[in-house]
Amino acid sequence: MTLTAQVLEKYPIQLDARTLRVLLGDVNREMQTYADLIKRFETQHGSDLASFEARLKRKEIAEHPGWEIAIEWGSATDELEKLKLIKRALEWILNFLN
Repeated sequence: MTLTAQVLEKYPIQLDARTLRVLLGDVNREMQTYADLIKRFETQHGSDLASFEARLKRKEIAEHPGWEIAIEWGSATDELEKLKLIKRALEWILNFLN
């Protein structure tokens, strides 16, 4: 018996494949929302977040609202990365249920 099978036997997954697919759909929609927000920031400011923050540090952009924008942009980027990880985990679990 594989280690995965042993773990699943001892700790059975309480979700069914249908529920996981619904969750994956929700995660995909959230990911799209954050991706759209990030794209909007990139389009509005003509750069990626790192370049925007560098311009802020060089005082090429006004601190207000620049830092607030950078915080919101960074939060969206962080959330998108977390959701990508969650999506991979859900897909991995779904693979064992199919």
